Amino acid sequence: MVYVGSPTKARGELRAVIGIDAAWTATEPSGVALLVEDARGWRSAAVAPSYADFVTLGDGGSVDWDRSRIEGNPPEPERLLRAARAIAPGATVEVVCLDIPLSRGAITGRRRADNDVSRLFGARGCGTHSPSVLRPGRISELLRDGLAESGFPLVTSLTSAHVPAALEVYPHTALLALLAARYRVPYKVSKASKFWPNEARDVRRQRVLEQWRRITAALRTHLEVQLDIPTQFPTASRMKRYEDVIDALVCAWVGIEYLNGRVSAFGDEEGAIWSPS
Repeated sequence: MVYVGSPTKARGELRAVIGIDAAWTATEPSGVALLVEDARGWRSAAVAPSYADFVTLGDGGSVDWDRSRIEGNPPEPERLLRAARAIAPGATVEVVCLDIPLSRGAITGRRRADNDVSRLFGARGCGTHSPSVLRPGRISELLRDGLAESGFPLVTSLTSAHVPAALEVYPHTALLALLAARYRVPYKVSKASKFWPNEARDVRRQRVLEQWRRITAALRTHLEVQLDIPTQFPTASRMKRYEDVIDALVCAWVGIEYLNGRVSAFGDEEGAIWSPS
């Protein structure tokens, strides 16, 4: 575990952070959030339930949140960065935070980062999933290499922070810090029946929505959040797109904490998971 100091900031410079809840396959969508710092503080400049939707926002379009299905597609980091520059032309993206296993080398199984986080946070319900050659496989490599080619190298267990940087983050441990929670926050739609097995389906969904409101309220103590969450949903799949964006916002918040020197890295030089200290 390595604690880092805060990177330097040029006077008058507007900073931006991108958070990505990256799907482990190309067929599933990935939530994206762009946070921008201005004279009033940090604010969410854009949120999108997929890479393609974020690019559409960069082109001046809008997102249809109510469409029946949101398609996934392979990540193209340079297009995402161009879209971010178009959405916030006066700001410089300094950190990209991603919820997906990343490594300097090939990922063939569990890494030290996964084991360290599971050892330290497993008792609090925040153990990590096990990556493999196939999942996330090529998706992870596309993100790592594309970001590096765009000037955002993967930062692992370095002793001092620097920017630009790409960071692997884990929303579950970040939420422990954000909410001062003792145990894993039950906000995942797919886990609702496990969290509340004796409740009716509609009640379980309302429980999830309560957790989303709790998370966004906590985020609003650090930044201005622009996200309108419906009060009811026809299907669980319609909820998932909002969950992905909330994860992306949490990822981006960890980027702010990185810039403020309030994060720790768990892992080694090959790969590290960053979490608020």
